[in-house]
Amino acid sequence: PASAQGATGEKQKRRALLWALYTKRLRDNYLPRMSVQELEDLLSIPKEHLEFTVWYLKESGLVTRTDDNKLSITVKGVDAAEALGDPAGGLAAVSEDRLLEHA
Repeated sequence: PASAQGATGEKQKRRALLWALYTKRLRDNYLPRMSVQELEDLLSIPKEHLEFTVWYLKESGLVTRTDDNKLSITVKGVDAAEALGDPAGGLAAVSEDRLLEHA
């Protein structure tokens, strides 16, 4: 959507992605990672629109790519997510039931 474009949209996507990985870490500390496909489905944002977001967060040290090519939040990312706060209600609204492990 148009709201996901531009600098404001990019900031919202970063916040949403960080919060999703933060919540995943809290709920499943043994498997605290998500694929880009899972994030795409959760956030309703096509992977093409997440490429810059993932690159930025990775280069900033806020997320890391695991050996199985999934994304995981870092300690620095946890601090950033907590500083940004819960994004519920905007583009980044993350439904708690959608962060459950897929069977």
